[in-house]
Amino acid sequence: MISITVDSFKDNFLTCATCFCHFNQDVRKAKLLPCSHTVCLPCLRRMEEHSGDKSLNCPSCRQTFNLPQDGSVDDLPPAFLINNLCELVEKGTKVAAPFCSEHTDSRTLYCETCDEAFCESCNSTQSPADTSVLQLSRCREHAVVPVNAAMSKLHRSVLDQVQQCQTALAMAKKSIEQVRRDLSASSERVVADINKEFDVLRKHLENRRLNLIGQVEAVKSAKERKLVNQLNTIESERSLVTDVAEDLAKLQRMSSTMKSLTERYNDVLRLCEPEENSYIHYTRTGTQTTRDIVNKLSRVGNISVSTTFPGNSLIKQQTHRVLTHIENEFLIETFEIDDRRRTTGGDPISVVWTDLSQENIDKLNPGPDPVESSIKDCLNGTYLLKSRIKKSGTYLLDVSIFGRPIKNSPLTVRVESNHLPQWKISLPDVGNPLKVFQDQNEEIYVLDEAKELIHVYNCDGTILKNITLPIRGGATVGMAMVPGKEEMFCLNWRQNAVCKFLKNGTFLQSMAFTDLECPTDIVIDDALGRLLVADPQSSKIFVFNSDFTPQFNFRIGPERGVVMCVQAGLDGEILVGTSLALLCYNSNGVYQRNVTLSPTVNAVVSASNPVRLSVPCCVVCPTTRSIVAVVTETLQKEKNKTRSYIAVLDCAGPLRFCIATGRPVSLVRPNGLCIGQGRYAGHVLLVDIHTKSLSAYKFH
Repeated sequence: MISITVDSFKDNFLTCATCFCHFNQDVRKAKLLPCSHTVCLPCLRRMEEHSGDKSLNCPSCRQTFNLPQDGSVDDLPPAFLINNLCELVEKGTKVAAPFCSEHTDSRTLYCETCDEAFCESCNSTQSPADTSVLQLSRCREHAVVPVNAAMSKLHRSVLDQVQQCQTALAMAKKSIEQVRRDLSASSERVVADINKEFDVLRKHLENRRLNLIGQVEAVKSAKERKLVNQLNTIESERSLVTDVAEDLAKLQRMSSTMKSLTERYNDVLRLCEPEENSYIHYTRTGTQTTRDIVNKLSRVGNISVSTTFPGNSLIKQQTHRVLTHIENEFLIETFEIDDRRRTTGGDPISVVWTDLSQENIDKLNPGPDPVESSIKDCLNGTYLLKSRIKKSGTYLLDVSIFGRPIKNSPLTVRVESNHLPQWKISLPDVGNPLKVFQDQNEEIYVLDEAKELIHVYNCDGTILKNITLPIRGGATVGMAMVPGKEEMFCLNWRQNAVCKFLKNGTFLQSMAFTDLECPTDIVIDDALGRLLVADPQSSKIFVFNSDFTPQFNFRIGPERGVVMCVQAGLDGEILVGTSLALLCYNSNGVYQRNVTLSPTVNAVVSASNPVRLSVPCCVVCPTTRSIVAVVTETLQKEKNKTRSYIAVLDCAGPLRFCIATGRPVSLVRPNGLCIGQGRYAGHVLLVDIHTKSLSAYKFH
């Protein structure tokens, strides 16, 4: 026969699995979750406070459930069986089938829905005047089972909960023991690091001490040598004087000896003064210097601890969509065990990305490249995770602190390869938007060939002003700006002229060139102080000084395609986009190489490779040392079907990645490109002459 005490029963069967406190009828009322587990009301209220929506997770099985609409955890159904058991235990009654208050029979039936027990007589009574019968009328459609069966089911449920508690406690014990082992190992490692650093300091101090003692010994030896030499000289003089005294008996030598002694006496007087002194002094560093050293020693090393509780910490996705190849940001927020937000950093955070995708659908960038991640400590309890993911698909993002997972780890992240613009506006009032430029004030300039205007917008897309082009005739197709200055340049193909003017429209200078046949693009090489002009009619690139003096020109051979755009590269290089390739020339116009535009397509068009790649516009970002080019891919076998994408390349040559664009926003006829400033740093601004739109795509 098994006996159990009331306290043991309460500890094993009437305890909240979250806070391990006993259920009661006052504060810790038991609430029944949809998964049949029970949690006390205070724990549910705390969970509701930290929930961002109307859903919670069961602490026992982690199953997600929604709160009642327009309600809270207080509206969850009570766990009647648990509450009844609590009531029985509190009253000291036996857990047995009680007798019916209306009849003499025992309550042998139980309604699972109403959590109500009744006897057979109540079940068969049909009198509507009886309150209990009215209550039973609600149970006609409910599941009514014998009390013994209900007790058996409850017993199994309680045993399951006990097993879950035991498993959780075993895991908690194992986790705490592991933390103790890790604590011992980390403390030993820190002590070893401390000893290592102070061994170095002791070595420096000992070296300094030995160096000073060595200086004392060296000075002493030098002085000792001088004094010994002087003593030897004195002894020699004494011997000579003694010898002279012995010769005084010889009268004939007295006179000469007196003269010699007189001269030697002067030398002896000089020997009476020691040539060296005994002064050796150690100058102490002084009280302030000693204090400085002690103060600096007190700052040598630092013992860091953390009160972060990983189980309360969260990671949040900072952008609505996570895209391939660009930096995606996630914010890690840390909290203490009592849910207080941390205000300092220094936590060891580890991140692991796991690819769950079965196949890679990003055909522009094939290959299982790893995820590049970096974590920035914001020193305020938050950490900024930046990840560059090179393959589309579904990923699990595991974040752990001290080797323990945070609250919502792992986070499921869907990575998309179809890049939509981060910002886009339509340009209904623009006739033909050909070129775009953004200055250091974040103002955006759009060249409108049809209306002979330059439309100026702020970074929100609001029109600020219009600049009337100084050259009329509806043929201005090129625009360039001097970085950091008020000067602008435009290019007119009909007059074969280059014009310089200010941002306010003030005309400065214009020059026509007979060598130009049909110029279409102009760019400023600010590093070398020159202008580059592309002329597809003559298949040449013309190079001018800033005062319009021609320097030289070079031809693009027909085998390399029709000239479409020109751009100033880094280190004086000249980039030329053609109908077949992106070409790189040195500062003197000598061909260097073809720039790779696609990971799969060769730039040479042939019967075996009927794909043609053209570059209508490109731009260089000095900060990231990147080339960003719009590439139009033409499939000649499919009635010249085309698609456009953005290629991001290293200035040294290798292709970094391609940004695929597609529905609902596609590049149709992109014609102008520039590097964004300020709010749009890391973006390229692009105008599409077909859709008459201005958009910003993130490339870094």
